[in-house]
Amino acid sequence: MKILTTNGLAVFGPGSEWFWAMLQFLVLVTTFFVVYRQLRAAVAANAFARKERLEDTWDARPLTQARLKAAIALRNSPDADVDAAMRALAKFFSDLFELHDRGHLAERDVMPAWGVNCQVWWHLLGPAVLRYREAESVKILYLGFEELAGFCRRKSAAWGIAPIDIDDVSRSAWLDKAIGRATENLERIADVESRTILEVPAIGPKTEAGKPA
Repeated sequence: MKILTTNGLAVFGPGSEWFWAMLQFLVLVTTFFVVYRQLRAAVAANAFARKERLEDTWDARPLTQARLKAAIALRNSPDADVDAAMRALAKFFSDLFELHDRGHLAERDVMPAWGVNCQVWWHLLGPAVLRYREAESVKILYLGFEELAGFCRRKSAAWGIAPIDIDDVSRSAWLDKAIGRATENLERIADVESRTILEVPAIGPKTEAGKPA
């Protein structure tokens, strides 16, 4: 049997072990690279889907109503106590911080979508949340909300963007803006829901046997 050699190195036959070991190594490297690319694509897809779900949750009726109720309560009474609507908002931002803290949401996923919103709502709700935390004697209650607001503020400064500061004058303006946006969003949701109902096919007349005519 002939032994194929390359520069004195056997490729087939005795002494060719080096070639097959190298080939196996190349196959493993290629497989690892393909799997790595697939995993990265899956992670990116999951992160994108998670980001979309968060945005959908924020724009859906429950949290939109919560923003409207919270803003109206704070406009009527700056020292309003935490209610169910405020707790829903505080929990949303706390959950958002937890997702970021655990590495499920990257910085670029948090800042563009939530950087301003989180800072604004912490300014609006923060005093009530701190009072609620003290009253409940739970130091970590909605701590993620506070941590996320601080993170967004620091990142804004690092990116050369002015952090959000709210005084008594601008506070009223922000509350009016929140009420207006929530109202518009609820109107949009109602319009979409009404259109969906109208698009349902009408049921045709039935005969006495209960079958369509």
